[in-house]
Amino acid sequence: MLRVVNTLAHQLATAFWPHATAPMYSTRAVGALSLALVACAVAYLAALGIAVRARARRAIFALLAFAALLAPVS
Repeated sequence: MLRVVNTLAHQLATAFWPHATAPMYSTRAVGALSLALVACAVAYLAALGIAVRARARRAIFALLAFAALLAPVS
């Protein structure tokens, strides 16, 4: 679960501010769960919940596509 939160937070942060674009060779420790990473994952889930509740189909599609494109395809 920690890896999922870290990956989601890294990809969301990179989408908004692409300063660290090599997630495979990160210099940060993966084992450390920070408040910022959890907040980023909660913000994503909140945005998805708001989009579903408002029935905003484009926003739902964009948020789900973002998550689906993070899924491994190997």
